[in-house]
Amino acid sequence: SLTNLDLSSFDTSKVTNMLAMFNGCSSLTKLDLSSFDTSKVTNFTIMFSNAFSNNPTASTLIISNKFVINNALATKATLTVTSGKYAVSLNSSVKVMLDGVELTA
Repeated sequence: SLTNLDLSSFDTSKVTNMLAMFNGCSSLTKLDLSSFDTSKVTNFTIMFSNAFSNNPTASTLIISNKFVINNALATKATLTVTSGKYAVSLNSSVKVMLDGVELTA
């Protein structure tokens, strides 16, 4: 039943595995990952599987330019808006905000 999660102060600069991090958080409507530095992450598998699924059109994922998927394993429900080095794919129409600008497919 978690609807809003502000992780904007988390230091993820040394994290390498985000496997299933928000898997099953279906009631989320806002997730602030604006401080997430994912440059060392090698596994994003099912990071957002079933996240936001209860109300996808009214949900927002907030990221910054430090949220990158380079040579990482990014499989289904990880992050399907793609803009340059960003591959943000959710199984829904969640609004993805990058440094205050909405990413579009």
